[in-house]
Amino acid sequence: IHTLPNHFPDIPRCETDGVRFDWPQGWVHLRMASTEPAIRLIVEWQDRAGALAQCDKILSLLEPELA
Repeated sequence: IHTLPNHFPDIPRCETDGVRFDWPQGWVHLRMASTEPAIRLIVEWQDRAGALAQCDKILSLLEPELA
């Protein structure tokens, strides 16, 4: 999670509670769960295909950190 902002340097973001990125088509919020060993990924996009593609992109960027 900590290196993810490096992949999107020009995208507006908020790091108050995890990290949230805001694109014109939607947003992605990623945060560590406080009660269990989990990462929460929340995506809101203008269409389902775009949301799924964005999820795949974020997960592929996180994979090296989680391995």
